[in-house]
Amino acid sequence: MRRCYSPGQLGAGISIVLFTAAISAAVSAAFSSFPFGVANPDSNTTAILAVVLAAVAERTLASGRPAEMLPTVLAALILSALVTGTALLALGSFRAGKWVRYFPYPVMGGYLAATGWLIASGAFKVAAGAGLTFETL
Repeated sequence: MRRCYSPGQLGAGISIVLFTAAISAAVSAAFSSFPFGVANPDSNTTAILAVVLAAVAERTLASGRPAEMLPTVLAALILSALVTGTALLALGSFRAGKWVRYFPYPVMGGYLAATGWLIASGAFKVAAGAGLTFETL
C-alpha cells in the first residue's frame, strides 16, 4: 500500500484531531448533564474512520488530483460527523437508548473484535513496517 499523504497534510490532520478533541471536551464539560463526564476520541470509532478516510484519500490520489485530497478527506470527515451527530440526536430525542440492550452479544463482540484487529494491525504496521499477516508473524 502506498503512502497517501504528504508530511504537511499529516501535520494538518494531527492538528485537526487535537483541536477537535479540545473543542469537544470543552463543549461536553459546559453542556453535559453529567458533571463528571469527559469527552475524548474513541479508539474504536477512530480505527474505522481511519480505514474509510484512507480509502477516500487513495481514490482521490488515484484520480490524479493530489491537491484535492485533503479537502476531500475533510469533507468526508465532516459529513460523517454530521450524519453521526444527527443520528445520535434523533436517538436521544426518542429516548431510544434503552433499546441498545437488545443488540445481540455476538454483534457487539464482533464489532469490538474487528476494531481491535484494526488497531493492533495498524500499530504493528507502524512499528514493524509490514502488515500483520500470517507470513509476517
